[in-house]
Amino acid sequence: MDAKIIEHPIHSSKMARALSKFDVVHVMGGSTLVLPALLSKKPSVFTFQGQTPPSMHGGHLKNAKAYGIEALYKATMRRFDVITCAAKFGMEDIRNRYGVSNSIWVPNGVDRKLFFKAKNANIAKLKKSHSHPLFLGV
Repeated sequence: MDAKIIEHPIHSSKMARALSKFDVVHVMGGSTLVLPALLSKKPSVFTFQGQTPPSMHGGHLKNAKAYGIEALYKATMRRFDVITCAAKFGMEDIRNRYGVSNSIWVPNGVDRKLFFKAKNANIAKLKKSHSHPLFLGV
């Protein structure tokens, strides 16, 4: 199965049409796809990895950017159909900071019995057996 790469300006009608073709739209916190994902009218998933409070960012510019991300989260996070967190701490954090009480914890890690470091010979064999780039999403 080939993976298709889609590149459009983020707030364009082409991006909206592209997203409308998917069954589910998944975005990571802080992604530029947050607003287009919500406008796509498709089932949506938001994954919260964590957000350092603005007060902990140094300098005026970094502080302002952190407040911008906070505002984006507050305005949009609850509108997603499913909200996942990479850590249990994140579940508590988004409840306290953004008023989100319906998140799901998906551990941020990999089962080492299923996924392990392959030897270089195995990687070369895998690359030869596929004519297209491969990626692993966890």
